[in-house]
Order: sequence, then C-alpha cells, then structure tokens
Amino acid sequence: YIEELRSVQGKLIQVEKLSALGRLTADVAHEIRNPLTSIGGFARRLNNRLAEGSREKEYADIVVVEVDRLERILRDVLTFSQESRADMQYQKVNGIVREALVTYEGMSSDQSVGIDVSLNDELPLVLIDKDQVRIAVNNLISNAIDVMPEGGVLTVKTYMEKTSEVNYIVIEVADTGPGMP
Repeated sequence: YIEELRSVQGKLIQVEKLSALGRLTADVAHEIRNPLTSIGGFARRLNNRLAEGSREKEYADIVVVEVDRLERILRDVLTFSQESRADMQYQKVNGIVREALVTYEGMSSDQSVGIDVSLNDELPLVLIDKDQVRIAVNNLISNAIDVMPEGGVLTVKTYMEKTSEVNYIVIEVADTGPGMP
C-alpha cells in the first residue's frame, strides 16, 4: 500500500512539473510574441526599401523568412501549451488600434502611405484577448501597407454595427492597393 502511494505521489509530482513547464513556456512565448511582431514589421519595411539583387536585399529576405518561421513556431507553442487559453479582459479596442498604428507609422510614412483614422470613442468595453486582437490588427495593417509600395491611403475605422439584432464592434482596415483576385 505504501509503495503504491509513493508511486502515485511520484507521478503527481511529475505531472505538476510538466504543468509548471507548460505555464513557463506559455509565459515566455507571450513575452516574445509582441517584440517579434514589431521586428517582423520593421524587417519587412526595410526589405521593401532595398534594391533587388543587392546583398542587403538578400540578407533582409533571410531575416523576413526567419521571423516568419519564428512567428509560426510561437503560434504552435501557444497552441499546444496548456496555458494558451485566451486572456480575456474588458478592453477598449481603440487603444489596441492606436498602439498598432504607432508601430506602423514609420513604415507607412516611408512608403508614402497616408493614414485616415476614424475611431468611434463611444464604443463600450469589450471582453477580448488584447494580445490576439493586437496581432490581428498588426497583420491587417502590415499587409495593407505591403500592397501599397508606391503609396496610397490606409483607412482604419472602429464602429458599432448591428446584425441580426446583435451589436458588434467592428475594426475595419482598408487600403487603396490593387486588391486580390
């Protein structure tokens, strides 16, 4: 009986160690994600400004590919981590949108992309995972700027929309790029 208790206790200790490792892994991944997103945005910005065929362009291509790879690895780590559950808190979406716009201000300026911002300050708090929304907004803004290398207008709006009797907060990102088929 005592041997069985010791065996169960050992297994319980091992499970707790693995759980702690999962939490640590998720925490590290969360801490790395936002700076990596910024690095990726700036690397893409630099890459777009470099002359095709130059050694610098070749190096920048490598940096962009590797940042993309790291971002995929982080997504996988968070997906398979025990602590990858959303960190849901009441937030104002406009603050998240403003943070993202500041991140891409220089990139848009360098590519002669004007920014038209219309944020509805009357929007209520919404229960969201701020980091996940920030990543989505960053991706939308970065992609929009990327498709306008010769300039254009980036439009970012927030507003309330009612669909099927349900109110939704909308974050809209639009560009004057060529569009997609």
